[in-house]
Amino acid sequence: MPKVGRALRWRTNTPTIVRVGLGCMTKMPDRASNSSSRRTLPFLNSFAAIRHHPRWMWGLLTIAGLFCLYLLAGFFLVPDLVRSQATRWVRTNLDKQISLGEIHFNPLTFTLDVNDMAIVGDGAPMVGAGHLRVSFSPLSLLTSTYRFGELRLDRPIVRAVVRPDRTINLVELVPRTHSEEPAPAIRIDDLAVDQGHIFYADESQPGHPQAVLAPVTFTLKDFRTKSDKGGVFTLAAQSRDGEQFNWRGNLSIAPIASQGRLTITTLKADTIQRFMGALLPVTLTGGQIGLQADYDFTYGAAGMQLNLSLPDLTLTGISIDGKDMLHGTVALDRLNAVVGPVTLRSDKGGIAELKGSMPRLAVAGFSVTPRGLLPAEGIRLQGVTMTGAGIDYRARTVALGNLTLNGADIFVRRARNGALSLTGMLPAKSTATAAHPASREGSATAAPADARPAAWKIALNNFVLSEGTVRLDDRAATPEAKITVSAISATANGASSNLTQPVSVHIDAKMNGGAHIVADGTVTPASKAGDLKFSLSGLPLTTFVGYMPAMPKLELRSGTASASGQVHFEGGDLAKLRFRGNAAIDRFSLLETSTNSPLFAWRSFSLAAIDYRNKRVTIGQAKLMQPLARVAVLPDRSFNFTALMAPKSQAAATAVPLQASAPGPGAAAPAPKTSAKASAPATASFLLNMRRLDISGGTMGFADYSIEPNFQARIEALRGHISNITNRPGQAAAINLSGHVIDRYSPVTIKGRIDPFAYGQLTDMQLSFRNIDLPVFNPYSGRYAGYAIAKGKLTTELSYKIDHRALEADQHIVVDQLEWGQATDSKDRVPLPVRLASALLKDRHGVIDLKLPVRGSLDDPTFSIWPIVWQVVGNIIEKAVTAPFQLIGALFEGADKAQFIDFAPGAASLPPGSADALGALAKALADRPVLKLDVPSGPGTAEDANAIADGRIDQILMADEIKSGKKADVASLDADERHDRLENLYSNRLGKDPEFPEFSPDALKATPGATPDMDEGDRRTLLESQWMREQLRPLFKPTEAQMAALGTARAAAIRDALLADGTVDPARVFLTTATGAAATDGHSRVALKFE
Repeated sequence: MPKVGRALRWRTNTPTIVRVGLGCMTKMPDRASNSSSRRTLPFLNSFAAIRHHPRWMWGLLTIAGLFCLYLLAGFFLVPDLVRSQATRWVRTNLDKQISLGEIHFNPLTFTLDVNDMAIVGDGAPMVGAGHLRVSFSPLSLLTSTYRFGELRLDRPIVRAVVRPDRTINLVELVPRTHSEEPAPAIRIDDLAVDQGHIFYADESQPGHPQAVLAPVTFTLKDFRTKSDKGGVFTLAAQSRDGEQFNWRGNLSIAPIASQGRLTITTLKADTIQRFMGALLPVTLTGGQIGLQADYDFTYGAAGMQLNLSLPDLTLTGISIDGKDMLHGTVALDRLNAVVGPVTLRSDKGGIAELKGSMPRLAVAGFSVTPRGLLPAEGIRLQGVTMTGAGIDYRARTVALGNLTLNGADIFVRRARNGALSLTGMLPAKSTATAAHPASREGSATAAPADARPAAWKIALNNFVLSEGTVRLDDRAATPEAKITVSAISATANGASSNLTQPVSVHIDAKMNGGAHIVADGTVTPASKAGDLKFSLSGLPLTTFVGYMPAMPKLELRSGTASASGQVHFEGGDLAKLRFRGNAAIDRFSLLETSTNSPLFAWRSFSLAAIDYRNKRVTIGQAKLMQPLARVAVLPDRSFNFTALMAPKSQAAATAVPLQASAPGPGAAAPAPKTSAKASAPATASFLLNMRRLDISGGTMGFADYSIEPNFQARIEALRGHISNITNRPGQAAAINLSGHVIDRYSPVTIKGRIDPFAYGQLTDMQLSFRNIDLPVFNPYSGRYAGYAIAKGKLTTELSYKIDHRALEADQHIVVDQLEWGQATDSKDRVPLPVRLASALLKDRHGVIDLKLPVRGSLDDPTFSIWPIVWQVVGNIIEKAVTAPFQLIGALFEGADKAQFIDFAPGAASLPPGSADALGALAKALADRPVLKLDVPSGPGTAEDANAIADGRIDQILMADEIKSGKKADVASLDADERHDRLENLYSNRLGKDPEFPEFSPDALKATPGATPDMDEGDRRTLLESQWMREQLRPLFKPTEAQMAALGTARAAAIRDALLADGTVDPARVFLTTATGAAATDGHSRVALKFE
């Protein structure tokens, strides 16, 4: 009997060698016996006492026998029973095969050990374990809770596979039948999983991705299905890629609840992409994720509640390909966020509460790159920080807290077709959406208003942008433009989804490294209205050349714009736009490319007290410093400013030129017809009023590159002011400017009133140019006059008055002491004696004084003032040369009549009235000291010879009367007496009687000197008298010497009359035999000529 007790106790203490200790009477080793004897001594003593009572003896033997049978059943029958039951249950309920290795059961400790177990599916183990130990407390059978002291899985394996049809193989491990009886309560003191291995494959995804988690370790302490206590667990797993998962916390079933922390480190983005790529709108191409999550989760009849916080959420090296959602790539160097607390509570009606916060979000290194471009040609952020963000689902509010963007760099390229590089990243619009926008809107508005959820309210407490940059590469502009807005600092306070609330904004930026922009104020997103106080300085205008009208012959070389003030706007409504402030454009220069010379330039143009509202702008004061305007005639004889002007219309090109003439100084040019109704100025749609413009240090230049040498002249030191510059109808600007030409000794003044936007309605201007040295015009005089100018001064006074398009222009030109220099060999010189012309125009003081009035109408398409002025000047010069006496007569009354002295044939005495005419001419010569006069003194004419011969014949005919002192006038004789005396003289001198020719009736009828009452006989008598005189004349004609003396006598008479008052130097009057008198209308005309 003692042997049996020792064997039992030995097996109990050493269950692992039960097979060698089943023999109840087998002698055990002495060491064991000795130790057992010492331990069981009290029991043997009790047994010795009982053996004296047979009943007790047999009872004990029966119990011992039953116990041995129990042990035998436990050690030998239970393993087989477990094997058979497990195999049958798996086959019946799961339709699977289970393989089991060695099974051991210890009936003393109620411990079951199973080695190498596995359930096979699809030809491979689905789940399995290298060793399973289950330790059960049999006493718990007497209670309502089954208690397991230990559950342990060593080297478990789980093979989860998503098949191509998207079914999961592990679903096959769910029993086909379910018991209707409630599950018993279970308590597990210690559950452990060690060296686990989880294999996951998704054959429904392209590439059939796979993942392995190993080793997997799990522990669970004091887990109870009917209590909310206990359930402390840990889970640790690692993938082959080094991804680690750690989960610690508490778990309960009644109610379902868990609290703990989940930690994931180095979760590869590639892992997410491989298994979830088909569900994601983008492609994760790199990076890893790490997080720590603290949670408190409960689920019961009242619903579910989750309290969550993420003290650390980290994304590192994330790279994304946008696929069809975003045509580009996204790169994220690092994101770190602190999330929580987040509270999620739901009930049977859905989400009852969702409230959470994100105390901090920090992003370092973020970029978005359009497909096909370099990383620098997209959007980049050095950092993003968000603090104080939160969400409240019930209140439907999202608070974004404080958002800070640091180092934003946005690159935009505009292609030649106008497409923007960033818009290329956007997905194409859905065909259905684009084709049926109305149906979508209709469906949205079909739901009743009270059925729609309240709109979400989003609020951004504070937005900050620092060190931002926007780079524009505009290839659609000509030339291509590159604009960089850098050092952008911007803030916005109070932004929210309530777009009717104003947002406070501040912007500070630089453009192209020079311009500085600052703006402060408020903007209301809903109405697109705002009030901003801003300043702009140093904006280079050359940056925007590509957006200006094409001017191929001009180049904007420089110019900087600045402005400051207050602006109010309401969307794009110009009628509500208002600006008050100042503006300026400095260092402006617009160059001609052909000459590389400025066309327009100024040092500073500032506008102060600008007030713009409702298409009206008022400028209190403007200052223009050192302006430069330059007009030039280019080598091709076109004007430089034509690069700014539209081509002339066909009407202007074909207009009939104005036929103007100038009868002389002081006479007005013919006035073109004025239209019956002067065109009224149209009311301007934009009203301008500049109260005063001050000009200082101005220069107006003129250059002519079409002649050699080139001509250049400038009006310098232009200063003064222009007030009341406006385009209001009927308003005129007052101009008061002064300066000088070439140097300060040649002053220029410009004064008057003009409507600059409708000069044809109101103009009253006076311009004067004084004391200009004429040699500066040598390039023109040498080319066109054929002479250089040695000396002279020019003074002009110009007056222009226009009243409702009716022009009155007066040009007063004074040339003082003009002296011609050396002659040139110019082929373009005019074929006129310019020296004579200038001498004729000069007065005795050496002054040429011309007044050129012009009258006309601007409505006449053929009217143009300067062509008329130059035509008048040209007419004056031409007439000075071709009709000098007419010009002199216009200046000295009666002098023009001295051009021709008509002597009686054969006479040398001055005709009546000629003395007065010659006196007036003498005054003209005295006033024109440069002029010289030629007086013809050549022989008399044939008419003079006939007159002298007739005079001698008359003296013979009237000899008796002469001797007696009576009147000796042949005309006093009657016709018959004259006839008889002529007949006697004819017979005496020719020695024969006259033989008269036969006169025809026509000749008789046309008898010279006959009166109508004469009969044929009287007429014949007259004709015969005339015939006899003609026959006698050759006998009485003067000699050549006598004829020359006649010419000299006539010239002397003229000269004496000219020099009578002594005002004319005799040396200026020349008697010339090269010319003489000419028969004109029965007179001998002597024509005087200026030299």
